[in-house]
Amino acid sequence: MADWPTQRKHPRFALLASVHLASGEGMIVLTVRNISVGGVFVCSDGHDLSSFVVGSRHELTIFTPSDVHREMVVRGKVVRHEPDGMALEWRQDDTASLKLSEMISKAGRS
Repeated sequence: MADWPTQRKHPRFALLASVHLASGEGMIVLTVRNISVGGVFVCSDGHDLSSFVVGSRHELTIFTPSDVHREMVVRGKVVRHEPDGMALEWRQDDTASLKLSEMISKAGRS
């Protein structure tokens, strides 16, 4: 089994947040387990995520219940599946990193 924590490029944070993601079922909402400026792990929440194959890219909207108007849209690539969810990563740019840093920081103060 791979030792995922040593492969991480960025620290992960627990964040009370959700992700809107388009699937064959239509738009689904998944819970965020953890997030960083370079990726996210989302819980399957009973959805079949097998159609999201490793290497495929998807647009996802990340939002927190405390501030649903402050959402962030990123294009993520599926990097792995686990029994309870999947991990996606995205290419960083200054705008995405700044928005995520603000979102994580604000949620930490709530």
